[in-house]
Parts: sequence; C-alpha cells; structure tokens
Amino acid sequence: MAGRQPVKDRPVSWIDLIEIGLDPEDRRPLFQQLHLALRDLIARRVVPAGTRLPATRILADRLGVSRTTVVAAYDQLQAEGVVAGRVGAGNIAGVGIAVTLGGPGAVFWMWVTALVGMSSSFFECTLAQV
Repeated sequence: MAGRQPVKDRPVSWIDLIEIGLDPEDRRPLFQQLHLALRDLIARRVVPAGTRLPATRILADRLGVSRTTVVAAYDQLQAEGVVAGRVGAGNIAGVGIAVTLGGPGAVFWMWVTALVGMSSSFFECTLAQV
C-alpha cells in the first residue's frame, strides 16, 4: 500500500495563503521554528483571535514535516497561553491576546463559553456511556 496521499479537495484555509518557512539547516528544532512562526503570526494579528488553527495532520502535510513536530509546536503554544484547545475541538488562536485587549468583558464571555463547553462535554461523555 502506498503512502497517504495529500487531500486535494479540501477547502482553502488561511494557512494556505501564508508562507511559513522552516529551515532544516537552522540549529533550532523544526517544532521550535514552527512554534515561533505561529506565535508571531498570532501576536501580529495576521491570525485573528478566535481563529481555529489547522488540524495537526493537515498542517504537517502542508509543511512536509511529521505530525509530531506540529503537535509539539501546538503544545508549546498552549503552555504559553497563546492558544487554547481540547481534543476534538481543535486549537483556537489568540486566547491570551483576547483577554489582554478585551478586558473584563472578554474574561466574562470566555467563562460563559467555557461553562457551556464543559457542560456539553459532560453530557456528551455521559451519553456515550449509555
């Protein structure tokens, strides 16, 4: 069986319009280069707050790197509070920036969204056991 072929019929995403240059000759690991590039795009608001980042498999395929590289970069962004994510929901960019710029109103709506997400996840897991 041949290797997995890239998906050709997927819709164009913002990531297809931005060049993320990873240099294999650079002393820094590829995941760190990707982490810094994505963090810079989010900080400069090229990727607006609330934007869903591409799935790890899609981004890895587009950049020609392993999925592990992309997962490590996303994990680092989550550890810094730049993105937020949950398995099955994806990673959302600019959470820390939204709180900083939005003030108390942003914090309130993030809590409301978190409570709705928590309760829907709870019921989803409960119903899965039935």
